[in-house]
Amino acid sequence: MPHDIRDQLEQASVNVDRARTTALLLEFTTKGDRLRQLRSLATAGYFGCLPIARSATEDIVLRLEPGKTLLEVSVATILKHSHDGLTIAPRLQHLVAGRLTQLDVGASNYPPISAKQRIDLLELATAQGGTASAETVLQLLDTRAGANTNLNRGALYAELAQFDALFAALAGAYSYARKHLVDWLGQLSAPLQALDIVRRLKVSCAARGELEAEVLEDAWAVLDLDQRFDSTYTGLSTGPVPGSKQLRSDILAVRYLRERCGADARFESLLWQAAQQAADEPKYDGALHLQHAAAIEKPDAAAAYRHALNAARFAASAKNKKQVSATFEYLTALAARQRWPDIQSALSLAGTLKA
Repeated sequence: MPHDIRDQLEQASVNVDRARTTALLLEFTTKGDRLRQLRSLATAGYFGCLPIARSATEDIVLRLEPGKTLLEVSVATILKHSHDGLTIAPRLQHLVAGRLTQLDVGASNYPPISAKQRIDLLELATAQGGTASAETVLQLLDTRAGANTNLNRGALYAELAQFDALFAALAGAYSYARKHLVDWLGQLSAPLQALDIVRRLKVSCAARGELEAEVLEDAWAVLDLDQRFDSTYTGLSTGPVPGSKQLRSDILAVRYLRERCGADARFESLLWQAAQQAADEPKYDGALHLQHAAAIEKPDAAAAYRHALNAARFAASAKNKKQVSATFEYLTALAARQRWPDIQSALSLAGTLKA
């Protein structure tokens, strides 16, 4: 088996096995727990996700990507009740800041952070190189009513935008909806316009007729994303809408593109067929996404990986174990062919899934 990804985590700048802080409402996973958690996530169709912590309601994972180390990939939470994924930090470095912003710190049902917890949080953040972002959130939580509303979360994310563009996108997503969101989108720079969450918001607003600008390329880009994460940021309300089956940006992208279907060769592609089935069929099993992945592997292996991950999630949602197993086998072979050691290790640890 390739180098053990668990050992790599222990040798990284943060030792997640030993880190503990009740202020984050998380229990960081040990080796054995991580293996069980990883296999549970794989059963739900979440391949390529390395769990580092969990609570009663969610799993915290690193989203493994080709060509990136564990310290370079984004951090996300996967909600257990809906199996929706939400990105909370651009890198492990900002885990503490991203997690604190996500929580209801300061709300009436959430106890204030104690002096001891503050020390633990800063020690954990410092070990990851994220002292500044953690301190920023802690200082703001001392002076504000808390992060128990999306508006407050948006304000916190806005203060974190100095550390990474993802936080700038989340600031808008949690602060604005409908017309106010359209106004905010119109003020963004070109680099921010190209962020995944911003593309989702633009296309969703355009599909509802709220945004007049042409977003054709953004709509195709949305169909090319990892749909397991952040797909319910649509701008219909502030923040995401976890658990929604129809209020998903990929479905709205299909609606938008159908109204503009023309001579573009992409309307003949497997991706377009797969996206339409995913939008129209509640029990869609991801088979077309898997076919698309295999077809584009040679020119774009990273995109093939992304769409195979989508295929696995669709198959698990449709409770098609045979299709989940077929997708797992393809992902395992793809990672071996491309020599992606971290992804190979995570898939190997997940174990072969039998139909």
